[in-house]
Amino acid sequence: MPRAVDIIEPQDATSPVVFASPHSGRVYPQAFLSAVEVDPLVLRSSEDAYVDLLLAAAPEFGAPLITSQVPRAYVDFNRAADELDPALVFGAPRAGLNPRIASGLGVLARVVANGRTIYRGKIPMDEAKARIAQYWHPYHETLSATLTRQHKRFGHVLLCDVHSMPHEALTGHVSRGAARPDQRPHGVAGGGIGRAPLGRRRGRPPRRGRLRRPRSLRHGRGRGRGKPELRRHGLHRPTAV
Repeated sequence: MPRAVDIIEPQDATSPVVFASPHSGRVYPQAFLSAVEVDPLVLRSSEDAYVDLLLAAAPEFGAPLITSQVPRAYVDFNRAADELDPALVFGAPRAGLNPRIASGLGVLARVVANGRTIYRGKIPMDEAKARIAQYWHPYHETLSATLTRQHKRFGHVLLCDVHSMPHEALTGHVSRGAARPDQRPHGVAGGGIGRAPLGRRRGRPPRRGRLRRPRSLRHGRGRGRGKPELRRHGLHRPTAV
């Protein structure tokens, strides 16, 4: 089974920054693979593949790094624990669905790769709650404790939560009349496909004064052209555990 959370501490804590890679997990439980109806390679397309390796040097620069072995398609750490999709989980409430849940991208994803359905049917509420208790809560407890510790140590803290934004989530925002997060005038660094929304919480952009340094670091770097393809990221079939 995948580990819920791993934290790599720096030998010397010299930075108030906390780096996190919530979507680079690639250890798939066998029971999960047996319950899905999509090809494992398609399932893996939801990963932010190897971002944990991209950030691996962060502790050498005085900042902690938080990662997880849990795949995004299994548990999405960038969702609230109660963002359950009634189209996937028996007994989940149908009222007040936000665009993420309605798009099939709740805390337990229903779709992957251009809206393809992951499961053959619905899953029991008990299974959903057990998965969240085993993985989501330990991850967020560690993240919260690390942010609190950094704040006490330095007087301030910056979370660099490095992840992509699924196409389905962006489409869900637009269909409900909201601006795409990557097309808002403020809180976005870079341009084109490589745009990086810089936010605080709940989709709100930071104050303008706090954007200058992240924007200068991000601007003009890492932009891609063309449509990303599955094999471009060197994905391989997952090993079940």
